[in-house]
Amino acid sequence: MVDLETARSLCLSLAEVNEYDHFGKPAYRVKKKIFATLWLDEKRAVVKLSKTEQPVLCDEHHPAAFPVKGKWGDFGWTYVDLNKVSEAVFKKLLIAAWMNVAPKTLAKKLKPG
Repeated sequence: MVDLETARSLCLSLAEVNEYDHFGKPAYRVKKKIFATLWLDEKRAVVKLSKTEQPVLCDEHHPAAFPVKGKWGDFGWTYVDLNKVSEAVFKKLLIAAWMNVAPKTLAKKLKPG
């Protein structure tokens, strides 16, 4: 289980991340691109996975991660149930989401090798 303050701290721990309000929800951006939002009342996060990562990571971490219904899910947006996800798995999902929207030069600094 990941509490909301830990989720926020993990989002902000990634390079060049800023927190903004996005329709009443905290959104986390790198270079003006959102990679995660926190849904405080629902105790969940939404992260931006790629179309190839989403089915693998959702299957691997089911029922903690599942595609957003409709078109947003088709674009890789994925719900993460903070009551059902470990901190290690949440961090893995956040890093994947951050890598998907960060500029290649910045993302390269985080990639191993």
